[in-house]
Amino acid sequence: MTATAEVPSKPGLLGRNISPYRLTEFLILAFAAIGALLRIARWVHPRSLWLDEIFLAPSELTRSLHDLLFTPLQDWQAAPPGFLVLVQISVDVFGPGERSLRLVSILFGLASLPLMLAVARRILGRAGVVVAMASFSFLGPLIYYSNELKPYMCDVVISLAITLAVLIWMDDPRFRRAAVAAAIGAFGIFFSYPAVFVLAGTAVWMLIRQRRLHRPPTLSHVSTVCAIWAAAFTVDYLIFLRQFTTGEAYPHLVQYWIAQDAFMPHSPLAAFEWIFSTLVGIARSSGAMWLDYPAAALIGFLVGCAAARRRGDLLLLLAPLPIVLLASAVKKYPFGDRLSLFFVPQYLLLIAAGVESLRTNMTSKVAAVAIAGCIVLPSAQRAMGYLFHPPGREESLPAYRWVARQYRPGDVIYLSHFAEPSFHFYESQSGWPADFGATGDVYVEPDHLSPSQIVDDIKPFAGQRRVWVILIHIEGGEFDAETIARTAFDQIGRPSLTHTEPGASVFLYDCRSTDSNQTGTLTGSVGKPS
Repeated sequence: MTATAEVPSKPGLLGRNISPYRLTEFLILAFAAIGALLRIARWVHPRSLWLDEIFLAPSELTRSLHDLLFTPLQDWQAAPPGFLVLVQISVDVFGPGERSLRLVSILFGLASLPLMLAVARRILGRAGVVVAMASFSFLGPLIYYSNELKPYMCDVVISLAITLAVLIWMDDPRFRRAAVAAAIGAFGIFFSYPAVFVLAGTAVWMLIRQRRLHRPPTLSHVSTVCAIWAAAFTVDYLIFLRQFTTGEAYPHLVQYWIAQDAFMPHSPLAAFEWIFSTLVGIARSSGAMWLDYPAAALIGFLVGCAAARRRGDLLLLLAPLPIVLLASAVKKYPFGDRLSLFFVPQYLLLIAAGVESLRTNMTSKVAAVAIAGCIVLPSAQRAMGYLFHPPGREESLPAYRWVARQYRPGDVIYLSHFAEPSFHFYESQSGWPADFGATGDVYVEPDHLSPSQIVDDIKPFAGQRRVWVILIHIEGGEFDAETIARTAFDQIGRPSLTHTEPGASVFLYDCRSTDSNQTGTLTGSVGKPS
């Protein structure tokens, strides 16, 4: 007969006894449920597509499936073929609205929660699972990218699915589990660009780990699974990826990410410093983890890495990192911000493992609680605050609708450079008058290189009766374009109406009361919207 230890219980709120096991299980499931609620609430809330989504949306809405997959996307966009196909199916079934365009992302976002829970249960104790699920459920970028027309949540789900499938297979090396791991990796390649780093790191881990397991999979099974993954990547590269890496946009994208310091330098000392700054940057970045205390995340991560030296399953979480760093060093994949989102689950799981390993004495327990609190509490406070009032990013459609209600024949519309895509995309939904194209002029600001160019382009508006100034997506430049444009219009006219939305500002100017020698002919992109 086997003796069973009685688990101590604590009195509950209603006088019932609740075991620590049941309490932790309740917390784990509650965090998962809250995470699902936060993602669904953000998807239900109406939000305009922002610039990057609008760059991708026309390809989904206007192209045939063949052109979508085999012709480079517009405006330097790129997305895995599996994601593109699913979005097009969603649009065909549910229409071209924002929710249907983002449906694939929300479904992947919801799927990530049980996958994260399953991986955490296999490599962490109960306390570690609580920390991992709390941080994962409340993390702002994971909620946000579950509601954006971008494939970043596919990266998260595929990364977790590969990790889970391999852990299950290694625990019980049956042929069926090997086949599942092979299939998930092979299909995942077509849904996620960084899946290749997870697969490559996992393959190395399996080959090393295979000799140390009590009942390991046979070397032939491991080699076969790795060969299937390699074959799937080869097919993906030859059919889909190669056209992107040799296209005209590729050098421009490389230069963009060089400016973001997303490629690892070659010097050993510089590379070492870059890795640490990048890990802190991922924890701080609003596109990856958006933590208020990134130093706490790095400490927890490093403690988790130390724990991984003694545990092979934790080393699996680190396995993709050397591969993606190598790809970054040769400028094949920028590692940072939103492109590092696929590694965020591993980052959080290693933090949770670090927190769990610190629970050895009172001092280390205090440190563990402090690290967990610094990671979970600010994110939870922010996420719950956004539950009923999610923030907008570039609410262009409400701005255009407001202008359309005030619009009069003969008005001139001045658009900031990056407002033009959203203006054309939402033209049919904005409520413009039937004769808008015949009576209104639309001026699109050039892509200015200096403040003086903005001023020079605005001077010819002197003498116009009513000019609508619509400023969208002007942040992040070398100078404050909105302030410069407003100041230039203040010099030639008088503002009479103002309207603001998140990421969008509208001003109505009467420019008639100006000196006659300032008047001139509008130059640039003027005319009715196409």
